[in-house]
Amino acid sequence: MITIVTVVLVGLLAQLAHAHRRAVRRLGSRQEQRPLPLAHSPPVTVIRPVKGVDVEQEANFRAALDTALPFVIRATSYFASLALGVAMLATGHPWIAGLAGLVFVLEGLHYVSLHRRVGGARVPLRLLWMAWMPYLTTIPIGLSMLVRPELDWRGHTYRLDGSARLRTVVPEAEQSTPSSGSVPR
Repeated sequence: MITIVTVVLVGLLAQLAHAHRRAVRRLGSRQEQRPLPLAHSPPVTVIRPVKGVDVEQEANFRAALDTALPFVIRATSYFASLALGVAMLATGHPWIAGLAGLVFVLEGLHYVSLHRRVGGARVPLRLLWMAWMPYLTTIPIGLSMLVRPELDWRGHTYRLDGSARLRTVVPEAEQSTPSSGSVPR
């Protein structure tokens, strides 16, 4: 059992190193494509809203979905290292718990490093713990969406169905007539 846990943790560590190297490489290629400084940019006088159908809507949607898998892998690594570290400490294997702790710490430092590479400000030591919070906050957010699936937007609350679509509203005229066969919601 200890061998399996060690192999899993080393695999998580290798996957994190690979993902970090890949992200740094991608960011490096974006640095070369940086826009001109504001002083060299043409003046923008009018910004008009786009009317009609967004022609690149499907490409934008696919690009948004493309980020889901790395998040799942990072979240799995985060929770697995946390759980395995606690389990190994409880069973009296401090060295393997230390390896799990290393994976856990490097998960957070991965995001701090990427934050700095894209031009973010230095994170003060007193706020460094926030690098590990996004995954912990996904649990209550996910549970709240299961218990009360709704969306608050511009002062209105909209109920969502199981597919995260807006629920259809039955007109009040249909709800009040018992002969229509519809059950009030």
